[in-house]
Amino acid sequence: MQERISSRPLPEIHLVDMSREPKPWERAREGDEAASAPGAGGATIFSRALEEALAERLDRGEQSLLFLNRRGFSPALTCRNCGHAEECANCSVAMTYHRLEGHLRCHYCGAVRQPPESCAECGSTHLRYQGLGTQRVETALTERFPQAHVLRMDSDSTRKRGSH
Repeated sequence: MQERISSRPLPEIHLVDMSREPKPWERAREGDEAASAPGAGGATIFSRALEEALAERLDRGEQSLLFLNRRGFSPALTCRNCGHAEECANCSVAMTYHRLEGHLRCHYCGAVRQPPESCAECGSTHLRYQGLGTQRVETALTERFPQAHVLRMDSDSTRKRGSH
């Protein structure tokens, strides 16, 4: 946008280098309750600054909106052994894992299939779901802030008329 409505100022933006954020096991050593929450896993999803801001708003009875342009739970299923990513047979793009439905889905052509138990390239069973999708963020928010009413709004959850 070249101009903002009524010449309003641009919003304040804070960039966070997530590679510098402590991992859950490091937070646990520091006594951070969030690190020992269910599903804290190996990756840090929220920065400390974001968690603190969300907690402050919850304490004040306010709402927060998080924006993420990735549907599903995880945008890629990759092999830890060889790096192969599960791709759509029709489109040759990485298939997205949808945990609620328990399947991989192509967001281009709509193809659906079950996740494999082993890598199609090397046969390894060491597969991992990589990246963040809206389902994963919703799950993490619910675990981190059980007192909050969390609502996910994406094209998967708002397919039916009036569901938004």
